[in-house]
Amino acid sequence: MDKKWSVRLIGERFDLEDLPRWFNSNDEINVTTETGNFFLNSDTFKHDDDYNTIVQKAEAIIIFINGISRIKRNNFKPIFTWSVISTDHDGAQSTWMPLNMNLVVRDKVYLETDRGTSVCSLSELIKNNEETTALIISEVIRLWGNEPHNWSNFYKIIETITKNDSRKEILFKEGIITREKYNLLRQTANSYEASGNQARHAKGAHKTPPKPMQLHEAEQIMHSMIKSWLDYKGFSI
Repeated sequence: MDKKWSVRLIGERFDLEDLPRWFNSNDEINVTTETGNFFLNSDTFKHDDDYNTIVQKAEAIIIFINGISRIKRNNFKPIFTWSVISTDHDGAQSTWMPLNMNLVVRDKVYLETDRGTSVCSLSELIKNNEETTALIISEVIRLWGNEPHNWSNFYKIIETITKNDSRKEILFKEGIITREKYNLLRQTANSYEASGNQARHAKGAHKTPPKPMQLHEAEQIMHSMIKSWLDYKGFSI
């Protein structure tokens, strides 16, 4: 029997309250509120889908929502799936609660194999709509919004961006980040003496900058760089 699906979201109320305002104009991602609760609706939820399919689609969309939201507001805390609701054509509702309440965030492999729904047709939203570029953008959003803000993940984001724009000079030319900040950020992330166990090289293997960048400063620079890079890619947030 055909069903209409929606997913109830949980998280800190301060963060949930922003979602209907940020995600209200795209049928693929539409967050609504009813009786104080928040629901994810999407055109990617098909009438003949089953519960497991809806959960997979919802988790992929939530990765995207968390990433975009944390770019919009860096202190945004991730939201999660609480329950899945189906409504029959006669209005009867059924609710499924997941057995495992610890959401396992899908990784890059999932994003690459479920291209139709995992990034919500990002390729339609960017100027260069090549599939590889859409996946790279989705990976940057995923890393920033769903992984810890530490030196290791900052470096992963830089590598992901420069993998797409192999001539990193374009980052400086377009004002996405200054050469000085880029070099200092990378040098600090590489240095064991500066960033400890999160460094990409063993102790003494990479020269430590005279004045290493502080993590909180790097976070601000990364946030600004990501927003500017997405804007350059035609995906303004």
